[in-house]
Amino acid sequence: MENYHKKINIVIIRANIVNDIEATMTRFLNELNREIINVAELQHYVEFKNMVHMVTKIERLLEINVNTRQEENLSFFLA
Repeated sequence: MENYHKKINIVIIRANIVNDIEATMTRFLNELNREIINVAELQHYVEFKNMVHMVTKIERLLEINVNTRQEENLSFFLA
């Protein structure tokens, strides 16, 4: 996630793009995983860096949930 954010910033700087921050935030969100987008749309954020930080936290939480479910399923089959 953070690498994606860095790449977007580099592209914006190299292209000398000056645009509406809201449009940039929308483009950033639209490139993410649907599960992350669904949760992120329910959150409040004002600045782009805050949104990136929030989306990174969401991504980590979703990964933890997936790993936890996989462990539960494995223990169920081994029992």
